[in-house]
This record gives sequence, C-alpha cells and structure tokens, in this order.
Amino acid sequence: MLLKEQQEDGMEHNNKEQRRRLRDAYMKLGLQMQPNAFVTLTTNDTAKTDPREKKDQKNGPPKALTWRYQGEPKVSEISKTLDMTRLIGEYLAMMDRALLGRNWSQVSPDQRTDGLFIIEHTKTNIHAHGLLRFPAAKCHDLEVLTLMKWNRLTQSGDTDFQAIYDLAGAAGYCMKEMASVQFSPDQAVLARQFHTT
Repeated sequence: MLLKEQQEDGMEHNNKEQRRRLRDAYMKLGLQMQPNAFVTLTTNDTAKTDPREKKDQKNGPPKALTWRYQGEPKVSEISKTLDMTRLIGEYLAMMDRALLGRNWSQVSPDQRTDGLFIIEHTKTNIHAHGLLRFPAAKCHDLEVLTLMKWNRLTQSGDTDFQAIYDLAGAAGYCMKEMASVQFSPDQAVLARQFHTT
C-alpha cells in the first residue's frame, strides 16, 4: 500500500513538473514576442438562439455561440475551447484587415498581429487572455477597434484592452491557470497558427 501511494505521489510530482515546464515555455515565448497589448476577450453569451436557424437576410446568422443553444445537450469543454479558438482566429483576421488593408492575408506573418491567448474557465464563463503585438497603426484606436470587432463576433461579448507596462506581470496573469490539473494544451492559442505562409 505504501509503495502505491509513493508511486502516485511521484506521478503527481511529474505531472506538476510538466505543467510548470509548459507554463515556463509559454512565458518565455510570450516575452520573446514583445507584445504591446494585454487583451481579454469574453463571450458572456446567455442567448438562447439556435445557430441552426435559417440565416436572417437582414441581420445575418445568429451570433450565439454553438454550445449555448436551446434544446441541445451540454457540449463538451473541448468543443467550447475549439469554438473560442475559432472566434480568436476570426478576431485576429478582422484586426489585421483593419490595420493592414484588404490584402492583409498576403502580408508576411512577421508583419501581422502576433501573440498568444490562453483560454480560461472552459466549464463556466469561458474567456481568453492574450499577449499581442499589433502592427504599427497610426490612425486606429486599438482598444475601440478590438471592442468593435469582438462585438461583431459575439452577441454579448466584452473586451479589456490594456497597454503593457509590466510584461512579466501581464504574462504571469495570462498564464495563471496553466498550473491547474484541468488545463489542456488546447487552451493555448497562438496567433501564428492562423497565418498562412
């Protein structure tokens, strides 16, 4: 019995060490990207709209996220994470289009928005914290632009946009849940995964 407990303690220590190393690697990557903004994206989605409904010609498709529609069983956290990842990709594309023009997808990836997001609270109020480096934009208020673009993607979503004054502190806050046993590597989203080369 004692040997089994020691083995379980050893496995827990190994898992904890792996989570720490993963967090440290993402911290290092986040710092290397030299982000200029800390962005939080929330969905706050409480709509009961069924996205399978026919597209409204005037208002477009329903904006409710796919895991919250009426009459369906609870969808797994994996599906929620994938849906949030998709929304993040769409947000980044919309920002690049606004900042770089209509040929934004042909711009070199190193000239586009770069950074990473960590998705949190996949069981409850799912949201994502991001460290982002936006391309230089002289005529755009990035905070307002972020709110406008995110609101186009979500029915009741909200944003928190802050300039970074303490990069290590912002990165630490962004990655605070990576130490949790429930954290999945799928909750880490790189802007680069949406870039085509």
